[in-house]
Amino acid sequence: MAGKKIFCVFFICITFFFAIFCYNNISHNFTVYSSLIDQHRQNRDRIRSKKNNLKKTLAETQKKVNEKRHQFDSVNSKIMSVKERKLKINKRVDDLRQQIEQVKRDIDTKEHEIAENTEILKRRLAAIYKAGEVQLIDLVFNAKTFEELIDKAEIITKVSDHDNRLLNALKDDIHSLEDMKAGLTSQEASLVAETNSLNEVEAQLRELLSQNEALLKQLESDKSRIQSEIYDADVEMRQIQNAIDMEVARLQRSRGGNPLALASLADFSRSNWFWPVPGFTRRSSEYLERRGHVYHKGIDIAGSAGRSIYGATVVAVDDGVVFAAFRGCPHDYGKLRSCGCGGGYGNYVMIRHTYMVNGKIVIKVSIYGHLARVCVSSGQTVAKGQKIGEVGSTGHSSGPHLHFQTKFNGVDYNPLNENYLHY
Repeated sequence: MAGKKIFCVFFICITFFFAIFCYNNISHNFTVYSSLIDQHRQNRDRIRSKKNNLKKTLAETQKKVNEKRHQFDSVNSKIMSVKERKLKINKRVDDLRQQIEQVKRDIDTKEHEIAENTEILKRRLAAIYKAGEVQLIDLVFNAKTFEELIDKAEIITKVSDHDNRLLNALKDDIHSLEDMKAGLTSQEASLVAETNSLNEVEAQLRELLSQNEALLKQLESDKSRIQSEIYDADVEMRQIQNAIDMEVARLQRSRGGNPLALASLADFSRSNWFWPVPGFTRRSSEYLERRGHVYHKGIDIAGSAGRSIYGATVVAVDDGVVFAAFRGCPHDYGKLRSCGCGGGYGNYVMIRHTYMVNGKIVIKVSIYGHLARVCVSSGQTVAKGQKIGEVGSTGHSSGPHLHFQTKFNGVDYNPLNENYLHY
């Protein structure tokens, strides 16, 4: 009996200590995972605050963009008005010059008539002069009366007066034409001066337009950058929320003594994925390619010479869940700067792929950007090789191509690190 009592006491003690050990272990795990969850939530709140500040900055930047666009349109309208005024003035100047040329021709005609009549008058006066004394003697001796003598002398005088009046009339015409020419020339000079003044105004407006355009481009660039940062903040918040969900799951599992660990890059395992654009393999941009002050986060898949990729089918590289999809970008064409839609991605699809590697969770994300058409919706489960969209040129895209980006547990990595099945 004594032995049984001792064994019972020993068994009770062992059970008690084991219970204490399990409780301490569970309590320790609960504390660790709760701490991780709190850290994730703090990071999430920090990102949310950053996102709200970015939205305020974006609203202010958009206001500035609208003001600059209004100024740009106003200055451009003024330039058009100046150009229209210059066209009217140039037409008026052309008309005046044609009138001046016609007046010059009229003056030449009058001067020619004066020259001809002057020659005729000269010849007539010379003839009268040569026969002057004979005619006077004839008038004196042949005139029967004094009245007859006066009449003959008056005829000679009238002939001379007629020529003088003709010449004077021609000279008056020339003076009138010269005055007209001077008036037209003065008008031409005034219009030319106004044109020169308008040229100076146009040059100043174009300089203002150029400065305004440069500021507008900078603001558009700032807007695109802010939208990209907001998009990154959204992605980061989703990643943090996913991490919180996983930590909660791990916490729940830890209470059962079977916690699941999150895989790290050291546990990276290649997946046998489908190539995202079947039939198109040329890459126009590589991973981490430098672009100004940033680096390319994915690869760009483009068409080849004589074969456009626009409208080509885009497929899911593996089974997964669409956790984000955007189809609101109408700017499906090549552009020098971002239209701002979809944070620069334009129309896009993001798919989460979840794997278990050596008992650890692996979450990979595939991102498909610049789509012309999106064929899936957020929350939808997709199968490997399923069509999810079509290649386009939306967002910050200079031409049709697919921006393909991948993440490993929330961290960007080279998409070419995966194994691909081409079909």
